Amino acid sequence: VEARDGVDPLFLAITRFNRREYTAATALCSQLLEAQPYDQAAWYLKTRSLTMDAWVDDVEVDEEGAADMLLDDNATASMPRPGTSLARPMTGAVP
Repeated sequence: VEARDGVDPLFLAITRFNRREYTAATALCSQLLEAQPYDQAAWYLKTRSLTMDAWVDDVEVDEEGAADMLLDDNATASMPRPGTSLARPMTGAVP
């Protein structure tokens, strides 16, 4: 990836990063760092683009399958067990 004439290479790398073209942004930052190894902005953008390129979406990993939903230990029964009601029993006793 080459920087265009008249365009700041760091600006071009930021633009590629914003377009989610992380590989191109990393390549532009590497070119910048060859010329100026202590450029903190280029280092920051390169590490961010490398991180975003290797990003793993945790939502997809945490999805429950059908077996997990069916075999859930904390599932609530649809009908209560007989004799376990918290309501006052219907007896003829006078309070």
